[in-house]
Amino acid sequence: MADPIRRIPSSPPRRPGTPPRRGGIPPGRAGASPHRAGLVALAVVAVLLMAAVVAIAFLLPEDAWTPTDPEVTTPVTPLTGFDCDSNEAMTLHPLGNGVVKVTRSRLVRMDMTGTEGWSLDIDMQSPFVVARNGRMLVVDRTGFDWVLVDASGRLASGRTTGAITGAALGADGGIALIHDEPGYRGVLRLLAPDGTFRFEWKSAESGHILSAAFDPAGGFVDVSVLNSDGTTPLTYHKRFSLEAAEVAQHRLPDNWILPVVVHDPEGHPVFVGSQQLIALSDNPEPAWSLSLARILSAHTAPGGVLVVGSETADGDLRLWRVDSQGRKGSSLVLPFEPDQTALGDDGTYMAFSSGSRILIVRIPGANQGPNQAPVQAGDLRTTGEVLRLAFTGDPREPRLLTVVARDGVRSLLP
Repeated sequence: MADPIRRIPSSPPRRPGTPPRRGGIPPGRAGASPHRAGLVALAVVAVLLMAAVVAIAFLLPEDAWTPTDPEVTTPVTPLTGFDCDSNEAMTLHPLGNGVVKVTRSRLVRMDMTGTEGWSLDIDMQSPFVVARNGRMLVVDRTGFDWVLVDASGRLASGRTTGAITGAALGADGGIALIHDEPGYRGVLRLLAPDGTFRFEWKSAESGHILSAAFDPAGGFVDVSVLNSDGTTPLTYHKRFSLEAAEVAQHRLPDNWILPVVVHDPEGHPVFVGSQQLIALSDNPEPAWSLSLARILSAHTAPGGVLVVGSETADGDLRLWRVDSQGRKGSSLVLPFEPDQTALGDDGTYMAFSSGSRILIVRIPGANQGPNQAPVQAGDLRTTGEVLRLAFTGDPREPRLLTVVARDGVRSLLP
């Protein structure tokens, strides 16, 4: 071990005419001066300091010199991709191993090298995209037109009688459109995967149609309806079979506005608000309910409803699986509040992004108990801010992501 650094005592300045102190610079020595003595002293201090630093470096463990970063991420090299500017990136939407460029006048399929494939002319003032299972539904949010496409091109298209306010896709490609119509508070229009008409329901007295969702088995459509006629807003649930029959209706608790519909593993429709989840069944009483201080999102998955939220107003943001009895399993703490969220079509992987950071999470399956928490499967950093991301749906590699960032499109695998 190196000797400890000793402080070098300093001498008070010598008055003119007095002899030097013992050990000082003798009179008449060549180059001897108080200035030269000061330089020598500083040199000695520098040498001793350098020796001390070297000694400390050998004595401390290696990780003591590694700065700790609470957001340690892995820079990732894209498998494929292409660059573009921010304006073009805003128009690109992931679809399988590629993207679709969506503008008011045109849809263009592009592969992961940026090469254009098929294209379609459209006329939409405010195009909005819904994607599921390799299909993309593009609707005019303030107009009447819609078109359904996949990687091969157009599958179906059509026009409604009123401005479109909402849309959903079923697992088999079935389409649910919500649109306005004079004299009604909303119209639910259901179409087959090839675009042929199934049936429609017009809400005259029930209230405004907030959203619709297909159940995982594909046999029903669950609808959230808000009636604000009275002093207390009321949310209703309506379930329709695909053969145009209304098979269920429930009134949810007063003052609870629950606009989002997902499904638990038993197929119960789960209505989601900013702080509550209520699962309904065939009985008058709810199947289960759950309250949290904050709910950011909820998603249908085979292993349970995936809920992003927190138990207290300032608590950690967590990802839970909620089973068919409303029980929260073990959770995963999320390191950031996500700007974008993606769930694989098979429900086995989930991705969250904030800025240029992407967190990949593996979701336990339906056969794994509630104590099996979601597990982090990757923490990546891209070169640009993430605008959109989606899993490609490739069964050979369910973690494969298509990411649209401000500086280009990337295919990433953690």
